[in-house]
Amino acid sequence: MTYKDPSELPVRLDELGTDWLTSAFRESGVLRDSKISSIEIEPIGQGEGFVGVVARLRLGYADGTTRGPATVIAKLPTPVGENRMMGELMGVYWREIFFYRELAHKLPIRTPGLYYAALTEDPMRIKQFKLVAILDRMPGFLVDKVMAFAKKSMKESAQRYALVIEDLA
Repeated sequence: MTYKDPSELPVRLDELGTDWLTSAFRESGVLRDSKISSIEIEPIGQGEGFVGVVARLRLGYADGTTRGPATVIAKLPTPVGENRMMGELMGVYWREIFFYRELAHKLPIRTPGLYYAALTEDPMRIKQFKLVAILDRMPGFLVDKVMAFAKKSMKESAQRYALVIEDLA
């Protein structure tokens, strides 16, 4: 797993700039000396994502030729605090990155290729498993009260995740 400094990962789609994506693609070996000169961001599935924001990125390259993919799919966590909290509590972002990094290429079915995946270190990760185990044993009415309290008391998450995969469309 690649852990990054939080300042190195975008939080919103409009932060997926040419310099950031060029650097990410060079780090992962997708690009060597070519540079991305333009990105057209097309949000997909707007209003449908529970825990994430998904967009198709149409890429232009500085040398005028396509030295990397023409389009990719970028996935970032949702900006909706309550949904994000649930996604982090369930380990959704970590699991998806882990799936593409460690498992997808071993499956006998076609999955999108991985271009880039990174996340920030999470000191709460181990505690999350314990918390979920406790919540699983609670009666529903009590879980609702605990979650309502957690939503009110939690601040914006410092966790960052970024996933860029092959566009199969």
